[in-house]
Amino acid sequence: MSLKKVFFIITGLFFIVFPLFLQAEENIFVTDYFDKAFRNFKDIPLPSIKIPTVVEVSFDNEFLERFEFAVFDATAAKQVEHLFIRGSSQEEVPIKIQTNGRTTNGNSLNDGNSLTYIEFPIESSSLGEGAVVGKIANINISSDEPITSSLVRLILSNNVALPTHIEIRADGELIVVNQKMTSATVRFPKTTAKNWAISFWHVQPLRISELHLTQEFSEQKIIQKIRFLAQPSHTYRIYFNPDRTPPVTSLLRESDLKDNKGVVKLQSYSTQKNPTYTLADIDKDGIADINDNCVNTSNQDQEDIDENGRGDACDDFDRDGFINSLDIPNRNQADEDADTIGDACDEEESRLTERHTWIPWAGIGIAGAVLLVLFTITARGMKKDGENNTLST
Repeated sequence: MSLKKVFFIITGLFFIVFPLFLQAEENIFVTDYFDKAFRNFKDIPLPSIKIPTVVEVSFDNEFLERFEFAVFDATAAKQVEHLFIRGSSQEEVPIKIQTNGRTTNGNSLNDGNSLTYIEFPIESSSLGEGAVVGKIANINISSDEPITSSLVRLILSNNVALPTHIEIRADGELIVVNQKMTSATVRFPKTTAKNWAISFWHVQPLRISELHLTQEFSEQKIIQKIRFLAQPSHTYRIYFNPDRTPPVTSLLRESDLKDNKGVVKLQSYSTQKNPTYTLADIDKDGIADINDNCVNTSNQDQEDIDENGRGDACDDFDRDGFINSLDIPNRNQADEDADTIGDACDEEESRLTERHTWIPWAGIGIAGAVLLVLFTITARGMKKDGENNTLST
């Protein structure tokens, strides 16, 4: 077989196999993500259908910490488009939100989109003596009519720790909550007010995606439903209550699923705990992000010598602008050999490759030259093979 034919066969196989490999990797990733990110799921037994049909599953009596779902087609091993519908038998009172974050207009905290967030800086001034350790994120909610509530639901951006403390004041002086935060859902005695001042203490960067002050009415019914297009003889599972924003928001097809015509309404199926659910842990130190005192740097011991609520790995004891876990104790961070160890600490300056930095580059150049020679030999072989074929004809 000629070199030219071999070249084209290998190229063709690459373009056939590589997309299949990517698809397989994507399916593995999606399935793995579903298995780890969501606390709960419902298995959906479908009625007998002969054609693709939009079905609607009730979540009316379900407490939802986050309004994010993933619908998984177990037969086809892929996620499918869905639409979440939420409403109330009584219209909620309009609210306005102001913050001291980088975006003072806080209305995005109530837009139903967990991909948007407001960031609260960590570089603000310290609190007074005797106060709770940390910086303060202030969120003020106001309305023209009184709101009755007993619950605040907080949704953080991905890989962000919970604030350390929360205080809620109603109409100025009445303190309804003043406690440490152990959960993103905070309950308090039923209170009615027009103005709500919510303060979060935080010692790490804080990004809040959504903040829901639940509005309660004397006769209220919450409507919550999921719609998706079901295929005949397929089985489905709906995942919900994630602890992070799942990569499924781009699959919404509201224009197709909002149409009520031909929708088959199903009952509310039993909720099951996801046995493979694992709390988000971006630095993989075994401490969940929401409870980690140093979210992005591994510190399994959670050591906090100065007791400021932030792990020593994220502190900057010598105040040179670099956190302890990344710090090289020389203020100009000189690192002549680029080995990530500052010159003040580096005992390996005498190594051959560090004293002669051109050696690695020479190695790269030689490797490139070898590849070029191999390519040239292959090209000449293909050309010679073509000339031989021409002469034989």
